[in-house]
Amino acid sequence: VSEETRKTLNRALTVGADRTFDQDPRFGLIAMAEVASRALSPGINDPGTAIAVVGALVRVLTHWCNERSDAQ
Repeated sequence: VSEETRKTLNRALTVGADRTFDQDPRFGLIAMAEVASRALSPGINDPGTAIAVVGALVRVLTHWCNERSDAQ
């Protein structure tokens, strides 16, 4: 790999010990889905939290879809 390509890749990627929601939106969606799933487990049985997470996911995905349609 050329030096220029290496520098371009280094500027494009962030390497660290932890992922953040800003760097990896998919990670945020997975975390929210896990919260909803645990809220519905028999031991916790908190449907209100699960419903709140579903509502948040709908808002996030709606915003993402609207941005995509505006870009086209």
